[in-house]
Parts: sequence; C-alpha cells; structure tokens
Amino acid sequence: MEWIKSLSKAIDYIEDNLLQNITCDKMAKHIYISTFHFQRTFSILTNLTTGEYIRNRRLSLAGQELTKENVYIR
Repeated sequence: MEWIKSLSKAIDYIEDNLLQNITCDKMAKHIYISTFHFQRTFSILTNLTTGEYIRNRRLSLAGQELTKENVYIR
C-alpha cells in the first residue's frame, strides 16, 4: 500500500510539472526513494517507463489544446 501512495505522489508531481523538465532523479527525491527503486516500481505498477508516461501525458495535453476552438496553426 505504501508503494501505491508513493506512486500517487509521483504522478501528482508529474502533473504539477508536466510542462517543465522532469527527471527520474527529481521524482525519486520528491517521494524520498532511490532513483533505481523509483523507476523499477513505477514500471511494475504502471506497465510504462516514466519517460513513456510523461510523453503520453504531454501528447494528451497537446491533443486537448488542438481540439479547443480558438487554436490557430501557424
């Protein structure tokens, strides 16, 4: 159960910093575990690497922006 809470905190950190440069080191420090254990646990629980998760969230956010009415493509 503790790993689920840690994962939830990591995902909250990702969401709060989605447009910033996010590293595994920063996320691991945020939840007070080693980078190795963070990456391993994140992959086991989500079936995605941290990079894949962040990329998917950013692509999702970009898709939402493109579907808004007043978006102009230059």
